[in-house]
Amino acid sequence: EKESGFDLKKEDGKYIIPFRPVLIAGDDITFITDGRLGLPFTEKYLELISRENLMTDKKISACAGVAITKTKYPFSRGYKLAEELCQNAKDQAREAKISKNEETSWLDFHMAYGGFSGSLMEIRRKKCSINNCQLHFGPYLVASDDLSDEKNIKHLKNGIKDFINTKKWPRSMVKEFREYLTLGERAAQDFRDEMQIKGRELYDLPATGKGYGVNIWRGGSTPYFDMIELLDFYPKHFLTAGQVNTDA
Repeated sequence: EKESGFDLKKEDGKYIIPFRPVLIAGDDITFITDGRLGLPFTEKYLELISRENLMTDKKISACAGVAITKTKYPFSRGYKLAEELCQNAKDQAREAKISKNEETSWLDFHMAYGGFSGSLMEIRRKKCSINNCQLHFGPYLVASDDLSDEKNIKHLKNGIKDFINTKKWPRSMVKEFREYLTLGERAAQDFRDEMQIKGRELYDLPATGKGYGVNIWRGGSTPYFDMIELLDFYPKHFLTAGQVNTDA
């Protein structure tokens, strides 16, 4: 547990985790946890939901929003942000329903390092938009084996695992890449080209056919900023073992 940044205690042979449900009303569930557990717990919940069919032949789908904020920040604002993120995920699910004619589950997240005000759209326009290019890549498809979809959360997690490999990507170099991403499309692409010359290849989202490892921006967005942002907020255990043990 300490390797993932946690020192969890046991009680009656079971781990005690920092998790507190604050709203359980019908299909609306809200919980508070350590910021590093928000995404893996939410992903697991959506996966479990997708396995149920409630005595019908139709697959159940659900959407979620994960707001990672400072502990001292007003809960009401974090809650509102999570609601907007969830709505983003729902909008993406509707688009997928129209284009693929299937029910799918999605989640969106946002990391607020300091104080924030305004709507999610306004925040992202200020913090995540560089010369009409978007740094945020979500919402993300969950509980799906369709790796041809670039938004599949499995690609996000594989990219994080790739950057965690310090022999391939020293942390200082990853931080430098993040900085170049915030400078815009050309600067980030030049950095990528320089890294390729040095023999460092980016995770290119195989099976999508998009070739992000060569051209890191597609349609004005890139998957790499989210991967870097989550390096310290997606415990290694959940990237390798990949699952939360629901029996423990």
